[in-house]
Amino acid sequence: MMTGVWEPEGASLQVDLPDGVSLAVQDGDGVVEFNTRGLIEPNAGDAVAEIERLTLTDSRDGRTQQVEVWPSGQVQVV
Repeated sequence: MMTGVWEPEGASLQVDLPDGVSLAVQDGDGVVEFNTRGLIEPNAGDAVAEIERLTLTDSRDGRTQQVEVWPSGQVQVV
């Protein structure tokens, strides 16, 4: 039935990080869902998508990197 509302097909993709790599959410809720145009979808209850600031840490070599995922889909190293 056609309702005029876009509904995703199939299951969402969840990515497991390699052993020793962890992700911490600095700003946002840590949920990043892209639409078919590569833009971030707003999370439930939000009117617009927000910038997600995340920190990746590799305990094997002690490296840490902070990144931002923008509503435009761009990922930027901070």
